[in-house]
Amino acid sequence: MSKITTTSLLTERLRKAVTLGPTDALVMVADFLIEVTGAKLTAQAARDNLPELLDRVRKGEIQTIGTAPEEMVLLVSVRDLTGIIRSVSQPETLGDPLDAIGFLPSDEHRLTVRSGRPRRKPRIQNDG
Repeated sequence: MSKITTTSLLTERLRKAVTLGPTDALVMVADFLIEVTGAKLTAQAARDNLPELLDRVRKGEIQTIGTAPEEMVLLVSVRDLTGIIRSVSQPETLGDPLDAIGFLPSDEHRLTVRSGRPRRKPRIQNDG
């Protein structure tokens, strides 16, 4: 999963999480992070591989440590966290869902838009 797609999808999930109850939001975000990172690391495995984990996080990966959603911790760089916060705090545009699924416009076909028929003025009826 590319970093842009991961950030877009995480932004989408965080926006949805705001509308859920605390437990449902926690499970949804934790499941997504596990899906993105590919595995749940135990605290022991994280400690044994901390230099490697930190290098991966500095390169833009998100790492989860723990097995239960309510006890899971997240390793994310401050740079990436700032980007996520900025993305979530901005209103969603029409193109955001299209970007999230990787939509690219076609270069082969162009639509020509022309003005339509002029509108007629509404008729005002006099009841008197």
